[in-house]
Amino acid sequence: EYVEPVKENLPDEVSVSVASLPSRNLRELTAVTRINAPAESVWDTLTSYETLHEFIPGLAVNECLERTESGATLLQIGEANTAVGFRFKARVLLDIGEYPQGVPEGHIFRLESDATESVRDITFSQIEGDFKEYEGTWKILGNEGEGTSKLVYILRVKPQPWLPVSLVMRKVSQEVKINLSCVRMQAEAK
Repeated sequence: EYVEPVKENLPDEVSVSVASLPSRNLRELTAVTRINAPAESVWDTLTSYETLHEFIPGLAVNECLERTESGATLLQIGEANTAVGFRFKARVLLDIGEYPQGVPEGHIFRLESDATESVRDITFSQIEGDFKEYEGTWKILGNEGEGTSKLVYILRVKPQPWLPVSLVMRKVSQEVKINLSCVRMQAEAK
């Protein structure tokens, strides 16, 4: 039996928007939350690849297959129930890139604001998996010594053609809200 994770108003503190991109069925989801913890704690939380499943409830499988100086390779399987009663399951093999100074200029996930704020990026892109496209970044904004930070999650996702995009994006949006709330709680507890 599936038990809903305790949410205690948490998703309200995460804003999510979804935009359609020119390529057919390609969507870009952006989620933002403020965290009462320094950027360093958020970075440490998100780069603890081996333990992500311990505080992110939708990760049924989370294996760190390799760690490198600048990232990792992760195998993740996300699971969620849908309103219509079937279990949504997605498997992705991810290439993770760590950019403690932010992604370089010209990078697909470089934002205008990156030039004016202290930002760190953890990028991810599907090597293989259940999506046509699946890539994004975790942006951690906050200056050294500040007690609070902002976490921005950007995901570009294109489901397989036989899946209804609106259903997939609704589920992904719900899961992202929960995930960011859980990352926030974990970082604030450090």
